[in-house]
Formats: sequence, C-alpha cells, structure tokens
Amino acid sequence: LREVDGFESGEDISDLEDEEDPERASLLHACCSAASGKEDKIQLEDDFSWQDVLSFTEQVKMCLLRALITNPEVLVLHRPFHNYDSVTQEQVLAVLKKHTRNRGLGLSGDTWAHRRPRTVFFTPESLDQAKAADVIWQIEESTAHVHQVSAEE
Repeated sequence: LREVDGFESGEDISDLEDEEDPERASLLHACCSAASGKEDKIQLEDDFSWQDVLSFTEQVKMCLLRALITNPEVLVLHRPFHNYDSVTQEQVLAVLKKHTRNRGLGLSGDTWAHRRPRTVFFTPESLDQAKAADVIWQIEESTAHVHQVSAEE
C-alpha cells in the first residue's frame, strides 16, 4: 500500500483522517487497528509490515480491504467467509452487499447514478451463504455445466 487514494506513503495509520470520506478512513483504520493496539507499528511505506504484526484472520481482513479500496467493478472471492466467526461473516457479507448496492464504498451518494455497477462473485461454504447472493450458479461436477438455481434448490 504505497499510496492509497489520497493517503501518502509513510503515513502512520493511527493518524488517518479523511475529512471528505470519513467512512473510508474509518474502514481502513478499523482493519489495520485490529491488531489490538499495535497500529502504531504498521506503516503504509512498508508493504509487508502488517503481515508481521497481524494475526492470520486480521491479514485476511486486510487483503479484503485492499481489494475494496481499489473499488473494483468486478470482485471474485474464493471462500471469503472461511476465516471468520459467524458474526464477522455477517459483517463481511454486509460490506460486500454495500459495495455492490452503492456501486462502491465510501463514495458520495450524489454520484451514484453516474457510476458503473459493481459485481461480486463468491464461492459459498454453506447454504445460508449461497442464499445471501442475488443469483446462484451451480457447476455440475460431472459435466462442468453451469446453470442458475433458486435459493430453495
């Protein structure tokens, strides 16, 4: 993370303030400061310092954050809820839905109509996770045929 949308290289995350987008700054700070008070050791100039300080689950959150900061139009995630407890799974799902619904995170509502839609593909690990999707595609193992199924199937 050498330069992240307006945050300068070398900036300590504990000092992050984004007056234009406090939600974005809050999201960045929340993910980085999950290291239980160790946030002063994480510098944006050191690409890998967060890997030495954060737990594996916190690293997974950081990777998801890095993906969302780029504001992708299409995001493909393999088992994005695997490393979280049920409460955190719901929070991550809510963030992904918000990214899709708002056509990006932390962007002004005034420009929503001018932004391209956002799409998130993910592989679920449970029926409940699959039901959270707007569209469910299933791959037949024997034929590799892809078809849409309803949440009840």
